[in-house]
Amino acid sequence: MIWAYVGAGALALGFGTGWKVQEWRHDAAALEATQKQAADLKDRARTTFRLAEVKDADDIRTNDRLADALQRLRERPNRKASAATAACAGATGAELSGPDGGFLEREAARAEGLRNALKECYGWIDEVTR
Repeated sequence: MIWAYVGAGALALGFGTGWKVQEWRHDAAALEATQKQAADLKDRARTTFRLAEVKDADDIRTNDRLADALQRLRERPNRKASAATAACAGATGAELSGPDGGFLEREAARAEGLRNALKECYGWIDEVTR
């Protein structure tokens, strides 16, 4: 009879120990998953920062080009009083007045800013979905 109690105690001890080992394994797996998730978030943050730096540099170049173009356009005359000619030979934009050219330069800079932002978004999506 005493052996039955010893056997039952050993069985309970073995079951409890096994339960604890499984709990430790689960905790270790959860810790590993958390660490991997933290590393992934850190990589994504690093990618986001790098892409933002590239976009900011592109925006600075775009704004510098715009400022340079607007400075050159200030030297052009204002709009002509006469109606525009129907025959526009070559259409290089050399005949545009300063205000008209400035409008087009600002519009081109705005479009370039949107392209830079879109490029940043696509870059981020490409990084996080790989």
